[in-house]
Amino acid sequence: MGNLRSLNFQTGKMNAAGIHTLAFAVRKSDIKTFPKLSNSPATAAEEVTYEGNIVMKDGKFAVQMYSTQTKGEVSYEVVGEKDCKCINNKATLKYPDLSVESKAFVTAASNDNLVVLVAHFVAGSREPQWVMLGDQYWDASMTPTGTSGLAPGDDRGTTIEIIAPGFVALPVYTGTITLEDGVYDCTTNEFTPNEP
Repeated sequence: MGNLRSLNFQTGKMNAAGIHTLAFAVRKSDIKTFPKLSNSPATAAEEVTYEGNIVMKDGKFAVQMYSTQTKGEVSYEVVGEKDCKCINNKATLKYPDLSVESKAFVTAASNDNLVVLVAHFVAGSREPQWVMLGDQYWDASMTPTGTSGLAPGDDRGTTIEIIAPGFVALPVYTGTITLEDGVYDCTTNEFTPNEP
């Protein structure tokens, strides 16, 4: 059972909406060690933040996913019967093309067991905060749809809906993620390329 804490808001602080244009997807079978939620959180941050890094198996890495700004979001919804409630964490990403690469990606990802990292903006910060959809116990499922649009200037491309059940709403990930060409730090939002 979580700790019930006061929920106050400072009027006037910066409170931008939206998500980062960058997201990451990881095959669960490529992960050696998963981060964990604390069993005895002392603060609100500890209640919803994973401890540790996603450690990849040798030669494995996450892939990047681009999302058009103002077209994507993260959200959550409490679902289930009384005394059995769970949280569905969700993300919507919009890739602005129907390229062979995007079609190959959604074909491979649609039936895979994934962990997806998406960054959104939080009140009072200029830096995005990363959330992790799916974990060691819960799978993130993807439901992509695509459209060519009807006319020049229409919205076109691939929309990817992601849903992952979980224990907490939009759990925070502050670790690193291994990419093919380097490591991305989800706390500092800095990328360190591999040494040549």
